[in-house]
Amino acid sequence: MSNGRQKIGLLQSELKVLLESMPEAVFIFSADGVVAETNSAAQKLFGNGLRGMGLTALMQDIAVERGGRPLLVSDSAVSRALRGESIQHEQRVYIRAGAEPLDALITAEPMRSLDGEITGVLVIIRDVTELYDLQRRLEDTERYLAIGQMAADIAHDISNVLSAISQAAVVMERQQNAGDGERRFFLATIQNAARRGAEIIQRMGEYIRGGKGERLPVDVTEILREALDLTRPLLDARVNIELQTGMLLALTVLANAADLRRSFCNIILNAIEAMPQGGVLKISCRREKDCAVIAIEDTGVGITPEARTRIFSPYFTTKAKGTGLGLSGARRIVQTHGGDIRFESEPNRGTKFFVQLPLINNKGEVAA
Repeated sequence: MSNGRQKIGLLQSELKVLLESMPEAVFIFSADGVVAETNSAAQKLFGNGLRGMGLTALMQDIAVERGGRPLLVSDSAVSRALRGESIQHEQRVYIRAGAEPLDALITAEPMRSLDGEITGVLVIIRDVTELYDLQRRLEDTERYLAIGQMAADIAHDISNVLSAISQAAVVMERQQNAGDGERRFFLATIQNAARRGAEIIQRMGEYIRGGKGERLPVDVTEILREALDLTRPLLDARVNIELQTGMLLALTVLANAADLRRSFCNIILNAIEAMPQGGVLKISCRREKDCAVIAIEDTGVGITPEARTRIFSPYFTTKAKGTGLGLSGARRIVQTHGGDIRFESEPNRGTKFFVQLPLINNKGEVAA
């Protein structure tokens, strides 16, 4: 009999050592929901005097929240484990009077006798407050970076709009004897550019409010034509650039028209700027299986092998006054529309950009 007591005492001692060696807070509850044992980590987090406290009294002393709502005793991990459920790493917030809220993950396992009867519950609570604080700070940092990126993108796009307006005004001034038809064309260009600028500001407001921009069925060929009209004053200022186009009548995609137009404008502007000595600008749109493929090709300076791997990286530019945001923004827009963008280039032979976007059927669904 004495030998049996010694074994029980030894087991209890070993259990005590095991519990104290664990960095997490550990509770052992009896079958009637009373705290039978704790370790020092639990006492450090939740205070002394825990042993012998019932579950109801414990949850009155320590407010427990799950998903931002107070947790009922019947829904607690201990109560559920006493009913035979195994709980693994559920999120909790523990609130004690005069103490900071504690973010934690809780694990609860039923303890069973040899015949399978539940005799208690083992609860392990891991403090993740510092980890969650770090995650929140990282999320804030990412949001600040996103806002900074957005501001830079908007500045870049507004600059393109203002350049179009400025070039149209310059051409009108040079052609003072131009007919009414030509003057109306450039006035319409200025009005279109102003409207595109208003769209950019509107998209900024949608982003700040958390919106992503409405996507509707649009004719991608028409959007491409509008982008070409918007950049035409810059194109006309380079009298030694020949424009060649080839576009189908209609190819329908699900898109935000303003965003898509901006991405096309950025690629066209890059093509124009790649031909300071003149050349040929080819713009076409065709169907390949269930996709619309937009091709924008120049015969300019091309992209060096060293620059090809970084051409879509934000802030990377080979131009003296470039921002490095045009192509990165264009790719981001295309990818968010379920499309892809790629290029082929040879130094001093020119560059071809290909934008691929999924078509939709007459039901407004992306074609399979």
